[in-house]
Amino acid sequence: MNIVGKLVWRAQAVMDQVEARVQQNMDRAAIYLVNDVVTHFGSPSPMPDIGLLKRRRGGDFTKLKEKEWRGMQSSAPGDPPFVQTGMLRRSITWDAPSKLVRLVGSALKPQGEKGSYALCLEYGTSKMQARPYLRPALARCKATLFRIISGH
Repeated sequence: MNIVGKLVWRAQAVMDQVEARVQQNMDRAAIYLVNDVVTHFGSPSPMPDIGLLKRRRGGDFTKLKEKEWRGMQSSAPGDPPFVQTGMLRRSITWDAPSKLVRLVGSALKPQGEKGSYALCLEYGTSKMQARPYLRPALARCKATLFRIISGH
């Protein structure tokens, strides 16, 4: 008596399963990268409690407010930007324009002809040195992202 087994390669079904798993892993990797970017934005130092004054129109002085203090503080060139309003931090998202592509970045749209605020911070301008936040996150997370995508 012979026992015969049948082995059938269902290439398309297998490839569909593999592709679906890779897409899920790419989604996870994109979310991981967004979270890393958002958590690495800096914060300005707290306002000193010494009663800082600001000159107003007419020469009068008034007490400087916390929000004004934070707006006057900048991160050092090469460091991630400080959170002042939170607009840029809230705008960091990811998108899946196709099956095997994930885009991570700011959803802030360019206004007028000046260009995107996010782009100016990432690469700098002729008047301001860069405060990159996406490229350092990608470099910092590269190994982890590959591990997530490969499923290991």
